[in-house]
Amino acid sequence: MPVASDSPEQAPRQPAPAGVPSRARATEALTRATGSLSTTATSRMQRDMGWFQELSAEDRSWVGLIVQAGI
Repeated sequence: MPVASDSPEQAPRQPAPAGVPSRARATEALTRATGSLSTTATSRMQRDMGWFQELSAEDRSWVGLIVQAGI
């Protein structure tokens, strides 16, 4: 029997209708903005944190994954 997954990568989400409580709308907005927020956070680390620029490409990639998971 298949198990439902909560992973947003597996099924595209539809925007919450206007009548849905604000928490659900906020969750949808955050889900849609995750990529942009991760990119912005990584760009800011590159600009403001010298240690980040000194990391290898692989290590920067790992930090980016951690940032995305945190968001």
